[in-house]
Amino acid sequence: MIARTAAIAALVLLALPGSADAATGLIRVDADRATEIDSARVAAALGVASTDLVPLSTPFPTGGVFTSGASLEPCAGQSSTPLGLVVDAASSQLRDLRSDEAQATLSSAIEGLPCATEVIDRDTLITTLELLGQAAQDEGDEAAARAAYGQLLAVAPGFSLTSAPGTGYETLFDDVRRTALSSATADVWVQHAEWTVAIDGAPVRTDRGATVRAMPGRHLLQWEVAGALVGVWMTVEEGGVVVIAIEPADVLLEGPVDTGRRLPIEGWLTDKATTADLDGVAVVQTADPLAGYVVRGGAAEAWVAPAEDASAGGPGGSGPAASGVGLRLAVGGGWMLASLASYGDIAAALDVGLVGPLHLRVDFDLGVSQPISLPGSELDGKTALLPGVGVGVALRRPGGPVQPFGALTVGLWITPGSTNEQALADALEIGADVEALEARGPVTFRGWVDGGVDLHPGDSPLLIRLYGGIGYGFGFQARAGAQVGFRVGG
Repeated sequence: MIARTAAIAALVLLALPGSADAATGLIRVDADRATEIDSARVAAALGVASTDLVPLSTPFPTGGVFTSGASLEPCAGQSSTPLGLVVDAASSQLRDLRSDEAQATLSSAIEGLPCATEVIDRDTLITTLELLGQAAQDEGDEAAARAAYGQLLAVAPGFSLTSAPGTGYETLFDDVRRTALSSATADVWVQHAEWTVAIDGAPVRTDRGATVRAMPGRHLLQWEVAGALVGVWMTVEEGGVVVIAIEPADVLLEGPVDTGRRLPIEGWLTDKATTADLDGVAVVQTADPLAGYVVRGGAAEAWVAPAEDASAGGPGGSGPAASGVGLRLAVGGGWMLASLASYGDIAAALDVGLVGPLHLRVDFDLGVSQPISLPGSELDGKTALLPGVGVGVALRRPGGPVQPFGALTVGLWITPGSTNEQALADALEIGADVEALEARGPVTFRGWVDGGVDLHPGDSPLLIRLYGGIGYGFGFQARAGAQVGFRVGG
């Protein structure tokens, strides 16, 4: 049974995220990247071992674009004829009742807009979409007309047709408008340096963190890279949050200070961690003070390295908290099954950090039984107590407000007479052989395999623990419960 318990413990611990094999990537975007940093201090701030830090290069080239919450259609052809000339030609074709030619001309021009070499004029784009809708209606192509009017209203929600009333265009247009205006707008965050950036021909101001409200639908995004204009069709979903990040390295340097920066940072670094099989990715923003942020489990959180003497165990910085390994104490209770009896369980556990995610664990239990049912005995109606203690190891995912763990402990149950009487009473009720119970000594071996999660709201020192476990000692045993306490250090 002991060997089986140990094998189960090994499987539980190996399955936990943040085990000894997990590593954390480290990216430097601080201004003085030529200066060596103290990896031990970074590791202490992150709650990992120095040997588990993996240096990474900045994972994204400058001059790129990243979007979250929108799909992109890049330029797929050559630069088209200037849009103003297309509008003039299509207007002439419509006047001559050549609506099929006008529809083909305008559709081709619209699809080629991402290839334009100059920022599109917003009013000309609106006129182009209106004419395309009208040409499609003249040709009886209602689907194409609805698509054109839908895109027009995404660009200009308050637009009204310029055609004379009674032409018949307004009926379909008003139907499309009712649907379009019932949709929730999206927040579009644009992160960029002082470059040319425009959405539907409207320039986006050049300071970082600009926010634009956009209707769901298709929009033309254009930006300048190294003197050349790049364009894409960007389809925005209803009620979404869209992030357009140009110069990703600069966004990494600024950190997750708002939604517009947080979303791409968490997306980039989570993808990087997954691809590289890392527990997370930490970013060094400043070398003095040594600080930054880390993305683990898809969420970003700030970190600040301890002072140099603290990480080295000098004055004011010795002990587990300074090393980042930590100490934690939790007290609580729950339910426990031992042998044939159920107990209320008053439980406590002390964890002392050893290295990285490995902790020394000492746990204590005091089982309190229901009143004993043993007619004729002086113990009838009394409560049995079952105290126990164990020592072992725990593995815990380091860092962050949610830390899964697994633990293996072995120790002793102290089995006073009342406890044996409780077990004897339960055995008699089910007609079991009680000889082994009567021969039980004052102490009994116990072993536990536990698993659970430590919660630290706001990544604070407060500890809330949920746990459960199985084991063997005073017969088959199981337990589950909750504890509260505190942590110092990792």
